[in-house]
Amino acid sequence: MDGAEARSVLKRERQALDRQNARTDRCADFYDGLAGE
Repeated sequence: MDGAEARSVLKRERQALDRQNARTDRCADFYDGLAGE
């Protein structure tokens, strides 16, 4: 595996983590809203 390939793999993993974090934040906001009713 060369450097460019390693970077592209890391970039894809980074994007997947960012998507998961955004999804978790939305769920947390949703449940915070429910709890705050």
